[in-house]
Amino acid sequence: MEAPTPASALIHSSAMVIAGIYLMMRLGDLFYLTNYISKTCTIVGSITAVYTGFVACFQVDLKKILAFSTVSHLGLMVGGCGLGMYDTMLVYLLNHSLSKCLLFFCAGVVIVYCLNIQDIRKMGNLSNYLPIVMYAYLLSSFSLIGWPFFNGFYAKHLVL
Repeated sequence: MEAPTPASALIHSSAMVIAGIYLMMRLGDLFYLTNYISKTCTIVGSITAVYTGFVACFQVDLKKILAFSTVSHLGLMVGGCGLGMYDTMLVYLLNHSLSKCLLFFCAGVVIVYCLNIQDIRKMGNLSNYLPIVMYAYLLSSFSLIGWPFFNGFYAKHLVL
C-alpha cells in the first residue's frame, strides 16, 4: 500500500490482476473435473466482490479505495471464472486493467498536487484546479462502473 503511485498502478492493474486471473482461465479445464472447485470459486468470488466493495465505501485513503476496488473486481472475475465465462472474463480483464491503470495515474497526479496527502477528507474543489485529470478520472470511473456505452458496460452486462 505504501508504494509510489506508478508502482501501485503496475501492481493493481497489471501484474497482480492479469497473472492470477489469466492463470485461472488457463486452468479452467481443471475446474470441470470437479464441480466442487467451480462452485467454490463462484461463492468465494461473489463474497469477495461484495465484501471488499463494501469495505472500500468506508475508506478515507485514496489509494486504499482504489486497492479495495481492485480486489472487488478480482472477486467478480474469480466468480465469473468459476461459472466458466472465460471469454467474457478476458474482455473484462482488459477493460479493468486499462481503466484501473488510468485511475491510479490520475490518483497520483491528485496526490502530488495535494502535497502527498492521500486523505480524501482533506481534498476538495480539485475540479477547478485539475480539470483534465477530473475528466480522465470520470472517463475511467464510468468504464469501471459499467456506465452505458462505455467498454465496462458491455463487459459487466455479459458477466452479470
